[in-house]
Amino acid sequence: MKKIRILLVTTALAIATFGFLKPNNPKLEISNRLGETTEGLLLSVNNWQKDLNQPWQQHKMHYDTFRDLYKSMETYVSFRYPELEKSLNGGPVPSIVTDVVILHQDNPHGLQVIEEILGEEAALDTSELKNELALLRVNLLKLQKSWKQFPLKVWEIFDANHQSISRIMSLGLTGFDSPVFLRSIRDSRIIIEYAQKDLQLFQNWGNPNLFNALQDHLEKAQIVLKAENEFEDLNRVDFYRNYLIPIQKMLRKWHFSTEYETYEETGAFPRAIQSKALHLFDTNYLNPFFTMRGKPSHVSKDQIKLGKILFFDPILSKSLQMSCASCHLPERAFSDGKITSIPKKLDDKARNAPGLINTAYQGNFFWDLKSEDLNNQIMHVFEHANEFNTTPEEITQKLKQSEEYKRLFQKAFSSFEEPISLGNIKSAIEVFLRSLNALNSPFDRYLRSETEVIAPEIINGANLFLGKAACGTCHFAPIFNGFVPPHYGESEGEIIGVLDKPNGNQVDTDWGRFHLFERNYPNADFIKGMFKTPGIRNIQYTAPYMHNGQFNTLSEVMEFYNHGGALGKGVNWPQQTLAPDSLNLTNQEIQDVIRFMHSLSDTAKTVVRPFFLPEFSNPKWNNRKWKGTYSFDY
Repeated sequence: MKKIRILLVTTALAIATFGFLKPNNPKLEISNRLGETTEGLLLSVNNWQKDLNQPWQQHKMHYDTFRDLYKSMETYVSFRYPELEKSLNGGPVPSIVTDVVILHQDNPHGLQVIEEILGEEAALDTSELKNELALLRVNLLKLQKSWKQFPLKVWEIFDANHQSISRIMSLGLTGFDSPVFLRSIRDSRIIIEYAQKDLQLFQNWGNPNLFNALQDHLEKAQIVLKAENEFEDLNRVDFYRNYLIPIQKMLRKWHFSTEYETYEETGAFPRAIQSKALHLFDTNYLNPFFTMRGKPSHVSKDQIKLGKILFFDPILSKSLQMSCASCHLPERAFSDGKITSIPKKLDDKARNAPGLINTAYQGNFFWDLKSEDLNNQIMHVFEHANEFNTTPEEITQKLKQSEEYKRLFQKAFSSFEEPISLGNIKSAIEVFLRSLNALNSPFDRYLRSETEVIAPEIINGANLFLGKAACGTCHFAPIFNGFVPPHYGESEGEIIGVLDKPNGNQVDTDWGRFHLFERNYPNADFIKGMFKTPGIRNIQYTAPYMHNGQFNTLSEVMEFYNHGGALGKGVNWPQQTLAPDSLNLTNQEIQDVIRFMHSLSDTAKTVVRPFFLPEFSNPKWNNRKWKGTYSFDY
């Protein structure tokens, strides 16, 4: 009897404890929901596989059912398992996988690929669809195990929902995520709906005023999206400014008020997004040192100052006539205004000099994306025959002949036994480049509600850029380059079929990334003509445009895109990843997009050259000019 009584008491306590914990254990409730949703997705795939021989309309219904269900959990899949997400809903463009042995085409899979398969009813390929569904099932089984083995943590739930709003602004509402069916508004509404439901489970946590305001904005955002059913009709600028950015600010502040840890306090690896930043367009949203090899724990003002002097000093070149600033002029947002910085007659692979402001926010460098390391990019300039044409030994030995440089290096790298070294020279230049960040343009300030008025043409241009014109599907907010959100692990390359001249009828003979591999992999045609997607901030100062500098005006650039690249202009270029369809932009719409791009200009605190160059014991060297005097014969 005593054992029975103990058992009854224990059972009652267990029931009472379960009843007490259940409403206070939202992370378990959300994890359980994700498990159930994954089971629902598996069932959806099974039902779809049984209907492979059904009409197109049946496939479209299956697609919508599956996608709606997936979007209800994408927030956590994207946050926790980005590589798995690429297999479930990655972009439909092939990517490149390289190692020391092989280069191969990594074909995309998932919902966006299926969307393209279903895009043309008459051309439906059920065999290809069958393969994609089988792969979906394999990846969902992996996901199913993960929810059981690794339940979500509280901080992950908060951070994942914050990141999901960024994803909506940078990938979702631009059409990147649904290029054929343009389901962006419907998808975003589902994501926000489940953010509201999941966060509602934490209603007794943190600051109640912030929580209530957050829930109110989440509700209002859904109402706006329900009212706008057409992709092109949504006023994205208004929606970002008055709904999504406030939601992110409230969510972050409310998270802080709960006193739960942030990613920086618990994450094992550094990441691009900084947890203290309030929203996507916060000037501190991305860590400018995230892609720096070695991830320095401390970057000093003395290192940046030294790097700035080295950037402008022609002492680094063999001729003493060329510096980094010879091709990257501060008054041109650190571009040079030339078609190519080095004449084509000296180097047939010579390319246009890009601007360097906000250069920290990218994962790959050079037009052909050949370097994942800015430090390595600097070394290329040192050694290139048509640039500095020098060696590490020559550079270090020269700098050691200046007492001023010795003091500057000692101050910047005081912990080093030998401060003047190749590594420290490159690091100083790199940290200077990573300090050239300017994200306070007129458009930024308006979006952050720091100013109340902006020209209606700019708003219209921004909405076109992020919507109908499809610019935002490659130039991702907030940097508006190819640095891929929301994890910022790589810079994207595209094949748009740049012509040899604006009104030409053939593609430029510089094939970009392909030239890196053509000797060993001549069949790698899928990357022929691939170039990095550049940033469009400060674009009004960086003409001429494209890697070959053949487009003199933004109007020419816009006309090229409006026609659908090379294919759209009737030039045969099957590798093209840019959609060949016309954008059907009017002349006024093109001008409004250009006005918007101009509104992204900000060069504040980046254009001041150093006031002196260090002196040397060799008096001839002291006659050198800042940025150098070398000029190519064009």
